Amino acid sequence: MTASHEAPQFTLPNLRVDVDGVWYDDEVEITHPGIVANLRGNLRRDGEGYFIQTRVRIPVIVDDVPWVVTRVGAGRRRSSCWPSASTTSGRDAAPSGSGIENTS
Repeated sequence: MTASHEAPQFTLPNLRVDVDGVWYDDEVEITHPGIVANLRGNLRRDGEGYFIQTRVRIPVIVDDVPWVVTRVGAGRRRSSCWPSASTTSGRDAAPSGSGIENTS
């Protein structure tokens, strides 16, 4: 009788950051402050998208925000906000507090 000693298969976590900067793994909210701080501190973005780099590249789904205020002006009777031209498509937007660093 021979025993099979196959290494267990590693599957990448299914990480996502919502528009409020809340982190999820397989749609379960990650609430541990140390883990959230580690994820925020290691989140990167390049031409292929958002990821965390460990020994392997772990993709991260980032829910885009509809627009990001890049300039605020005060008029006599009202304030105005201008969305960033690069974020109106949602492509370059990122949740506040997500810790995203652009590596491109």
